[in-house]
Amino acid sequence: MKAVIALACVLCAAPVWADAPQSACDWLRLAAPEAFPGADLAYETRVEKASDAMTLSVCSVTAPEGTSLTLLRRTVPGETRAVSDLVAGYIAEQTALIGADPGLAPRDLGDAALWDGTMRQLAIWSHQGQVLMIFSGFGPQAEAQETALAEAILAAGG
Repeated sequence: MKAVIALACVLCAAPVWADAPQSACDWLRLAAPEAFPGADLAYETRVEKASDAMTLSVCSVTAPEGTSLTLLRRTVPGETRAVSDLVAGYIAEQTALIGADPGLAPRDLGDAALWDGTMRQLAIWSHQGQVLMIFSGFGPQAEAQETALAEAILAAGG
């Protein structure tokens, strides 16, 4: 009986998202109605690359009035680094890229999240750091729209 319970616990701990959408466009199609209710949206795949070590997908969604958001979704199955280490590495990369403190502000989403007000980007780690999603938008509503997309994707298992 203990073996059955242990097996059930192992199966329950397996990633729920294994059968979930994997491309950034699939995730945006699922979530974009939350950020753009009632809009007729256009999706454009920018990048789709996969290997045994990593999957990278980039997609843009555009609303009729011209508002556009992009999602970069990187999945690294079996990532073993602590989320705090992944976040610290991201901050270091952004600092090197910008040449100064990027002023990233923590947000309460996923395992960890950072808002970059200068770049208008929201970076979110989920699934114990195995998934990194970076949302990029423009305009005064970028943070609210990116947050709405992120919340919908996370709620759906992304």
